[in-house]
Amino acid sequence: MLFTEELAEIEDQEARITYLMDMLSEIRSLYSDVKSNLASIERKRKRVRQRDRDHPQHNTSGNYYW
Repeated sequence: MLFTEELAEIEDQEARITYLMDMLSEIRSLYSDVKSNLASIERKRKRVRQRDRDHPQHNTSGNYYW
């Protein structure tokens, strides 16, 4: 069911406000989780760039032989 359909089914104004506030709280929580994950990824990328800048590879073609 779509968000607007769920909202349309709620007759009482107070219930609609409560529903919207709950949904807003859920969206804020999801946003916070995504933002935290993105920050973690960016920190890891920054560390990799720093490591690559400090210790450049002799083989710049990207081919790695083990």
